[in-house]
Amino acid sequence: MSTVTETQSILMTEKQVAQLLGCCDRTVWQMRKDGKIRCVKIGAAVRYTQAEVDRFIEAMTTPLNEETSECS
Repeated sequence: MSTVTETQSILMTEKQVAQLLGCCDRTVWQMRKDGKIRCVKIGAAVRYTQAEVDRFIEAMTTPLNEETSECS
């Protein structure tokens, strides 16, 4: 039997993800529809794992410009 870490077992709503990302839940919905963030569907309910939110943030992070110390 495999174990799941605590952070992997948390399922969040679109509203919770929006609060984490600092955007509205409609933006999270649109990102899901665009295939930018993956969800877990349980019946009609849509949920997101912390691991997926972390992956999305990493994918959207722009590299730091070494010369100006700003995001490019």
